[in-house]
Amino acid sequence: MDGTIIDSMPTHVTSWARALGEFGHTTSTEELHKNNWGNVYDVVRSILGDDLSDDQVSQIAVRKEELFRETYRSDLRLIDGLDTFLNDVKRVGIPMALATNAGWDNINYVLDGLGIGNYFNTIISGMDVDRAKPDPEMFLKAACGLGVDPANCIVFEDSANGIEAADAAGMRIVLVKTFHKPQFYDSHPSIVRTIRDYHEISVEELLVV
Repeated sequence: MDGTIIDSMPTHVTSWARALGEFGHTTSTEELHKNNWGNVYDVVRSILGDDLSDDQVSQIAVRKEELFRETYRSDLRLIDGLDTFLNDVKRVGIPMALATNAGWDNINYVLDGLGIGNYFNTIISGMDVDRAKPDPEMFLKAACGLGVDPANCIVFEDSANGIEAADAAGMRIVLVKTFHKPQFYDSHPSIVRTIRDYHEISVEELLVV
């Protein structure tokens, strides 16, 4: 969702810095990028270690997500071309899943705010899996929810962990170069296309990859 439906990762990074600061913690942008995997509670633990109580972790996590939704509201929009692409996919009858590390508050914020919830046949949140990307669990659950063989799935991803997870699930990948821009993965064998926005791809292309 973040980085493939909305270009939101810069706001997530600044929201992390603000939330941590409110609770007396500091971290570098580099550390945020390094530890930004899993659901929001996983990220808190990854950044601050295991000494915090569950309640302390929850307070920081909840505040970070509140800050994100408050800050991003004026910027909430689909990545360019995605509205047409979603309509085209639905028109030809290809089922779609949303698989994201985000929690349900953020998922509903995005889907309701943009009016796109009806495009997705199944949704897997970061709280619905035991193992975060790069483990393939999230994508395999999404394929199961669609009733589709993983080998027949194409994943739209913007992150290194997501690319590794999709590859481990046996799925093909469209790399969306928004925030992360992982140049190293441009020649990854599972990547069938690389795009900067959805004007650069069509449903017809995906039907033959």
